[in-house]
Amino acid sequence: GQQTLDAAAQALARQALTDGEALRATQRAHDAGQAARDTCQDLCTIVRELFPAGTPQRAMLKVNGTMPKGALAFLAAAKTLFDNALRVDRIASALAQYGYDQMALEQGRLQVALYQQALQEQAAAQKAVTRATEEQRAARAALEKWLKGYTTLAKIALRDRLDLLDNLGIPRQAVPPSEGTPPA
Repeated sequence: GQQTLDAAAQALARQALTDGEALRATQRAHDAGQAARDTCQDLCTIVRELFPAGTPQRAMLKVNGTMPKGALAFLAAAKTLFDNALRVDRIASALAQYGYDQMALEQGRLQVALYQQALQEQAAAQKAVTRATEEQRAARAALEKWLKGYTTLAKIALRDRLDLLDNLGIPRQAVPPSEGTPPA
């Protein structure tokens, strides 16, 4: 019984730890996402000033319309923006005149990479929560099964000592004949 109780307590503790880590990972992903979106938005503002709508530079940087809302679409657009801004010399030199030199563009690309990493860590933390929840349910089911057996045995063994059942916190319910000795 003690091993079953210890396993349930450990499963509960793991559940609490993984829940906490998942919350922290979600916050880190949110913060990293906001930083990456702010960085991209700032660069897009400069790109819109430098290159009129419909120009090849805007098309190459994929700065058309609004920034994608979904994380995956945003990551794809942001990678294209920074990679092409770094790769195409004419675009890079134009951006450098507005403070977006190679180092600033690399920093922006790093913000995007950190967001992607934070999303992966968040997904891993959510999987850990799912596993811990399953382990907790299994441990609780095992504990409930053990407790039911213990309670049944105690009721049988102590059917003539109801005061001891009370001391153990076991409700005074009659032991069905099938669980006790056959009726006389």
